[in-house]
Amino acid sequence: MSVRAGAAAGNWLATTLSGGDRRSIGRVPEVVSQVAEQPWLISGLVEMLQHPEPVVRIRAADALEKLQHLIPNHILPFQTELLSIAKHATDAEIRWHLAQMLPRIPTSYMKRAKIADLLKNYCLDKSVIVRVSAMQGLADLAKADNTFRLLALRRVNSALLFGASAEKARARKLLRELEIGGDHVDT
Repeated sequence: MSVRAGAAAGNWLATTLSGGDRRSIGRVPEVVSQVAEQPWLISGLVEMLQHPEPVVRIRAADALEKLQHLIPNHILPFQTELLSIAKHATDAEIRWHLAQMLPRIPTSYMKRAKIADLLKNYCLDKSVIVRVSAMQGLADLAKADNTFRLLALRRVNSALLFGASAEKARARKLLRELEIGGDHVDT
């Protein structure tokens, strides 16, 4: 891809994702459809996570999460960049999308440990949705790698005791799923 083509793709993505209220999905379905047909556009979408306009960042995160379900292997090359962005993200919407995405990326134990550390921090976020997504992410890590099971169970048990209603509801579900993998661990 030429520099000119890359710039044009970036401009198209920014324009398509911008405008309107940050609570609406805008034209995310159109972007998802286009990127699914032209996966080389994913790099531009990852760049949009750092766009100066919040609504563009938020919608780019939403589109990437949807694309992860459609074309998961095309997200793999961006795992390090996504983790770095997740560490510095301040938008709750980006944090919750990345909390859901990162644990689903097959990677090394060291990167899974970094993801687990990030998710532990996200569990302290002021946004309930970020905390629920982080707890789900820890459970997803634990399902993929039993090494993280105790950490996930501790977070689930903490949410059951001290969490908001949404956290408690998700924690009950996750506790059942995690207990299938072994005995209940008191923390």
